Amino acid sequence: NACESIASSFGYLKDNSAVFPSPGSYGYQPPLKSMIIKCAKSCGFRTLAKDNISREDLLNADELFLIDNSMGIQKVLGLNQRRYYSTKTTAIALKLKKLAMNENDAT
Repeated sequence: NACESIASSFGYLKDNSAVFPSPGSYGYQPPLKSMIIKCAKSCGFRTLAKDNISREDLLNADELFLIDNSMGIQKVLGLNQRRYYSTKTTAIALKLKKLAMNENDAT
C-alpha cells in the first residue's frame, strides 16, 4: 500500500473526490494537509481519507500530487507509463496560495 513519500505525503483526484491517506495508514500526516483539504473542498471536491491506497488507485487517478510543508503542492506528472493532468491540482494550489497570502496579511 502506498502511504507516503520521503518527507511528504500525497493526495490524488478521482472524478469529484480528493483522496488522502488516513491517519490509519500510518504514513506521515503533514500539518499543511488540513489547509489543502480546506482548499480542495473550496474547489468543490468531496474529500476522503483512505487507509489502504493501492498502486492501482494511483494509476487510476485523474491527477496525483505531493504535499510538502515547505513546497506546498507539487504536481506529479507521471507514474510508470501513466501521465496525469494537473489542471484541478493547480486550482487547489492557487487556493492554497491565496489562503496563505491572506493569513500572512493577518499577521
